[in-house]
Amino acid sequence: MDWGIWHRMRLNMGRTVVEFSPRIRHRNSDLLLGRAVEKDGEVRGYWLFVISGEYLANAIRSPYMDFAMVNSFGYAPVATSFDLQEGEFQALPEEFAGKNRQVAGLNHKDFYVTSQRIGESDFSLYSALPVSELKGRYGMAAAVLLGMLSIMLPVLLYLARQESKARAKAVEELNTVFEMRQLEAQFHNIAMLRDLGQYSSGYGG
Repeated sequence: MDWGIWHRMRLNMGRTVVEFSPRIRHRNSDLLLGRAVEKDGEVRGYWLFVISGEYLANAIRSPYMDFAMVNSFGYAPVATSFDLQEGEFQALPEEFAGKNRQVAGLNHKDFYVTSQRIGESDFSLYSALPVSELKGRYGMAAAVLLGMLSIMLPVLLYLARQESKARAKAVEELNTVFEMRQLEAQFHNIAMLRDLGQYSSGYGG
């Protein structure tokens, strides 16, 4: 009772102690949550909850990215990928340490790394989204779009030319109609003047 989490629960009466306990032959450590039960200033017992590392890893697992729970010393006792645990003490890779909303390279791959503190604890949750594949996918999508554009561009230019010709023809027809109306008006004016001339000469005679 004078060792490990039991000792820390006794030293921190009135507070919940949260820490990880490594397991032999397991990469992920178990999460321990404990609290001393006191009465009249004396410890009468303990509440201790154990959450297995496998359960935690499955709870935070995602098909799109990897996660790691990291303590204040930079160790990752629980992670969904071995890439996020280095060495005997399962340290978070230096390339990811302290990164938040940044791109980091690891094992010839690029990852978008974010980190967020977990509540009031001393642990942070790191996420690593592989972006190398995304870059390849975006490059492929861009190539497909450029290919489609190279195919569609001549068609669009042809349609634009045809549309331009149609508009020009329409304007030309409008102009012709306008000119014809002008000619008609001129003929009408000449006819009116001629009639007026006859009327004037008839009135004068």
